[in-house]
Amino acid sequence: MLHTKSYDSPADHTSSFQVEMSELRSIITRTTKRSLVLVDEICRGTEDAKWICIAGSIIETLDSIGCLVIVSTNLHKIFTLPLNIKNAVHKAMGTTCIDGQTKPTWKLTDGICTKSIAFETVKRGGIPKIVVKRAEDLYMSYYAKKLPFVSLSVSCVDD
Repeated sequence: MLHTKSYDSPADHTSSFQVEMSELRSIITRTTKRSLVLVDEICRGTEDAKWICIAGSIIETLDSIGCLVIVSTNLHKIFTLPLNIKNAVHKAMGTTCIDGQTKPTWKLTDGICTKSIAFETVKRGGIPKIVVKRAEDLYMSYYAKKLPFVSLSVSCVDD
C-alpha cells in the first residue's frame, strides 16, 4: 500500500489533510502482517504539534499490526515522542560535501536524522539571499528555544 502527497479536493469540499486521513484510514483498516506499507511525508496538512502526534500514533498502529512499513519524513520532532514501537529500524538520508555545499547522497545510513539541508536546498533553488537569511534568523530565534536538538544546517567540511 502506498500513501504519498494528498491534494485539496474543492469539488468534494475536502482539504488535503482530510483526503490524507481518508487514505490512511483505508491503509490502516486493510493492513495485515503480510502488508508492505510505504508512506511519504505523513500528516503534513495540519499544524505542527498535532501533526507530530497523529503521525506518531499512526506509526505506532502500523507497527503493532506487524507489517513492513517504510515512512519517509522530514518531521524530525516525531523522534522526541515516547512512541511505543517494537520493530522500528531508523535510517537517515546520507549527505556529502561537494565544493563547500552539503548535498544529499540518496543513500540510507543507520540512525535517526535530526538535521535538515532545507536552507541549503532553498539557496540552490535560487531563492533570494535576503529571504534565506530572514528564514535562518527566524528559525534560530524561534525554534532554538523550543527544540531539544537544533541545527541550522548540516556542517560541511571539504576533505
